[in-house]
Amino acid sequence: MKDHRQHLTTWLRTLIAAGVYRPGARLPSQRELARVCVSDAYAIRSSCQQLLDEGTLEARKRRLYVPDDPTPRGPTCTLPPLRVPLTMHDHDPAALREAALCTRVWWVCSRGKATTPAMRQKPSRGAVGQQIAHLCTAFQHLARQLAAHGMADTPHARSLTKRAELAARAVCHADPPAHLWYLACLGTAVEDLLHLGAPAADDPAADAPQTAHAPAAGQRPAPAGAGP
Repeated sequence: MKDHRQHLTTWLRTLIAAGVYRPGARLPSQRELARVCVSDAYAIRSSCQQLLDEGTLEARKRRLYVPDDPTPRGPTCTLPPLRVPLTMHDHDPAALREAALCTRVWWVCSRGKATTPAMRQKPSRGAVGQQIAHLCTAFQHLARQLAAHGMADTPHARSLTKRAELAARAVCHADPPAHLWYLACLGTAVEDLLHLGAPAADDPAADAPQTAHAPAAGQRPAPAGAGP
């Protein structure tokens, strides 16, 4: 539990430093943070209190805000660039929601909170790797669809795409069991992108087969066969 709270606090600092939660903006409710970070309410409260005490957050009228100068007062995640090959996966919304649910179940199981014998079975390394590749390419697919439909330039869309990108970068470089948590965070971000781009989710035109390395969030994908 203590290790997870430390990971969570560092992750929240990372999201703030990257502008997912913008300077001067009110932080989402603790219930929403618990959903986004796939964590329990106690861990969220504990992390927010630490961020408040150190000055990474500030309180205004009993609400938590990102300071106008959001300089992290503690460690953030070191995230190398995302380098997952853009291979073809099933980007059907139902399949992506099922994949996201699967990642949350894995995370719950890893913490010893499984409620059925079936949930107590640990996922194989191969299964985890497949889900990482699936959801990493899915977030890029959905980001391209948002851009193709002129929906990517709103503050909410940029924030959500950045959150998905950071989670994808984190899960590709995290050690067990933290990688299951970052994978669950990525699954939640993919679900949120699905919800945001629901009108565009069924349009295949924005997604063509790719073999290049993954672009950074908000950038156009490199042509097939191009370098990183």
